[in-house]
Amino acid sequence: MKTLETIINKAREEWPPIFAATEIDRLSGCALRRRTIANLRCKGEIPENIFLKDGRKLLCLRDELLTWWSKRLRVTCLEEV
Repeated sequence: MKTLETIINKAREEWPPIFAATEIDRLSGCALRRRTIANLRCKGEIPENIFLKDGRKLLCLRDELLTWWSKRLRVTCLEEV
């Protein structure tokens, strides 16, 4: 069984360092959902340093997103998946 840390590290290896927010669903296998992230962002429940704007496009910084997500998962999930 993989630990949560192993899963996050695998995502760090496979995901690009910066990507369009519209790719969150695909990259995470729908474990993270773009609409949910957008809602959390509107409520101020996700750090703004995860995102960059390029005109109308919203970009995500992989490492910041995964750091936030791993803290959220540790609170709500078992250590082993």
